[in-house]
Amino acid sequence: MLKCKWTHVDITDTTHLYAMVESFNRTLSRGVLLASALDTETTGLHHIYDKPFLFQFGWCTSEGTGFTYLVDLEETPELAIRTITIWNTLVAQAPIYLGHHVSFDLNMLLNINVPYWAPNISDTQIWIRLGSDAIPERKGGVPLALKKFATNYIDRSAATMEAKLSKERTAIAKKYNITLKRSLGWTLKQIEEFFKDKLHTYEDLPEEARQK
Repeated sequence: MLKCKWTHVDITDTTHLYAMVESFNRTLSRGVLLASALDTETTGLHHIYDKPFLFQFGWCTSEGTGFTYLVDLEETPELAIRTITIWNTLVAQAPIYLGHHVSFDLNMLLNINVPYWAPNISDTQIWIRLGSDAIPERKGGVPLALKKFATNYIDRSAATMEAKLSKERTAIAKKYNITLKRSLGWTLKQIEEFFKDKLHTYEDLPEEARQK
């Protein structure tokens, strides 16, 4: 198994963005790009209307190096959209572009109007199954859940990382709920009851709520 030495950068200004572009193009021109990957982090409030608050991406090379990047859609929305738009064009040239339960991530990109279009997309769940016995987890097979798989086979600190993300996810969801509560004049219980039905849309709100 190829072990990579990873470099991580939080993209907080255009200097980081331009450096990422240069690094990717160097990797591509030297013919050592193996695979690229993406991940989005969301509040989980609604699978259709939710939007990501973080976008993570990166690539690894045949030389044993890897590069990961993160951009914050809450803190730097304009820079984030610009970064994702540029990255979409760059990564279309990669041999393979991976995501875990990738259809969800692609839907999140669509929700913020930066859809990914190239045919090199693939799901890591497929590769987990191909690289292990096709046995369900309940019968002792390899777990398909990203946190469990990463903790068991990649990095034992994955569970800790997920806990930090969960804390941020909860804080953002709470902020959204408070804003909605003030806007609609509803209690949090009313909001929770409404969003229990994942098929509810804007049109399902009472008329007085839609006007607000």
